Amino acid sequence: MLFHITSKHNYQTCGTTTGEGQSPEYNRWVEGNDKVKVLGVWPYQGLHTVYAIVESDDIQAVLDLTSDHRTRGTAEVVPVVDGQQLRKDRGFWGK
Repeated sequence: MLFHITSKHNYQTCGTTTGEGQSPEYNRWVEGNDKVKVLGVWPYQGLHTVYAIVESDDIQAVLDLTSDHRTRGTAEVVPVVDGQQLRKDRGFWGK
């Protein structure tokens, strides 16, 4: 299952401001783990917002992986459907 993550923090909790961003452990979640495959991460630095798409069969594993990152501000983790794959599965692709 795919999940879309939108995570926001502010200047005061930003890793660049706090110095945490200098640690190799900072944002290690973007590498994923054996339970969560991170398909992509797109930070928008000007708004202190991070967008990500991850894949996992277990939402708790997604929440566990991103728990440290999500504590810096607010986060939304929602399941999404792969619209291209859905179209292919229905036999509509290319028609």
